Amino acid sequence: MRNLMLAAALFASTSAIAAEVSPEQRSQIEALIHELSDIRNAPDVSAAVNKAYADNAISVNSFGLKRGQSEVTNGLLDLKKMGLMNVKFEPKIIEQLEGTKNIIAVSSYAGALGANQVTGNVVHIFQPDGPGWKVRVTAASRLLPRPDQSK
Repeated sequence: MRNLMLAAALFASTSAIAAEVSPEQRSQIEALIHELSDIRNAPDVSAAVNKAYADNAISVNSFGLKRGQSEVTNGLLDLKKMGLMNVKFEPKIIEQLEGTKNIIAVSSYAGALGANQVTGNVVHIFQPDGPGWKVRVTAASRLLPRPDQSK
């Protein structure tokens, strides 16, 4: 719940200052989002994180706060040990943060955690890195089944 509130606050605070991204930027960010799906499923998570995440990346999810590529890598490895697999991100919103060169993207995700299907949402903030982009901040929330309303 705390992560969902963080993601909602982050999105709400940035949506008022968002600007359109160019078609080229949108294409680059969509490709990177799909690459982030591959990272979670990659055999060599460390190399993939080093390629896609900024040195000072921050990751927040229901398992805690991670700072820097090393902690992000360890967090993803922990998720793999818990049985997280077949993660797929689907970009929903991609906007440039006005007054910055950074881009915010909101995606839904689906995957498996052991025998259970998991779904949720993730917010990424990408920062320019040479001709491409790297993840600076990511915040994920897991969607939980709604309680039965008929009782």
